[in-house]
Amino acid sequence: MKRFVYFDSGTTNSRAYLIEDGTLADEVRGSVGTITNVMNGSNDVLPQELFKLYEVLLHRNELTDADVHGIYMSGMATSKNGVKEIGYLRLPLSPESYAVSASYAEVPAFGREVGFLTGIVYRPDEPGCLDNIELFHNARGEEIELFGIMEKKPELFSGKNCAVIMPGTHTHILFTKDRTITSMCSSIGGELFQAAREHTILKASVPVIPEGLDEEGKRALIKGYHAVQELGFNRALYMVRTFDLFSEENDNVRGCFMEGVVNADILQGIVNYRKEHALDQVIIAGQEIYAEIFGTMLSEAFPELPFFAVYPGGESFALSGFMNLVPHLK
Repeated sequence: MKRFVYFDSGTTNSRAYLIEDGTLADEVRGSVGTITNVMNGSNDVLPQELFKLYEVLLHRNELTDADVHGIYMSGMATSKNGVKEIGYLRLPLSPESYAVSASYAEVPAFGREVGFLTGIVYRPDEPGCLDNIELFHNARGEEIELFGIMEKKPELFSGKNCAVIMPGTHTHILFTKDRTITSMCSSIGGELFQAAREHTILKASVPVIPEGLDEEGKRALIKGYHAVQELGFNRALYMVRTFDLFSEENDNVRGCFMEGVVNADILQGIVNYRKEHALDQVIIAGQEIYAEIFGTMLSEAFPELPFFAVYPGGESFALSGFMNLVPHLK
């Protein structure tokens, strides 16, 4: 029996999965991530905490370290404040080419070699500077999630050019041709919404985050989207406050308008891509609320372009991505 342990490690949380002959056997979660190293002022703390999760899996399944063929980590574990900083891999990448590009290094906390599945970058050959910085795009963790979506929904990708919107703290659009990631557009999404809502006067105007879009919410979202196109981001964002001061619109309407403002410019990535490339469809991957938000804006911005929503549900896209890579790992 061939066993792997896979760590999907983020900023504040990590998951460890035990895979036996291509099947998930067990998993454990911990409230540890890159923030653990940052808060403790040392990059040695996170590896020790992840090793504790590893020990739980071993103990619970009556295994020893020798029973595990390979240990792999992805996501923020490969970042500067993670377990081991690994440089980005340049696009284009298929699941197969990504897997064979994995990096390996000894991790003292584990007392053995660990494989690292790092992030991706789309960039020119020359170093970044004021004159070309707009050409650089990067993501860390979304790539393996996308490989998982490809594994779960192959019919959406086979023979097609797709734009995959992956909303979250940072919102990336990854462009694919068949089963290969060819390009990308990196943006700040949820983090910007949260910062504006929590740390500006808008906190008084948007006390709750929208949990769904009714018809009035959709109208507000579209109005926010168009406000950015017509008036600019700064003015459009201030209008969230204007609603509160001079209208009777409720909290949800103001929140939906703000979602339209914050996320409007992200769709510019699709506009720019289509100037030079064919695009068959758009896929929105994430929570249902994001499918509603981006689906509504896509219908307004690109009514001729079909789109599909893919939800993680109780499954992990990252885990599915790792399973997709296993046959190609050493």
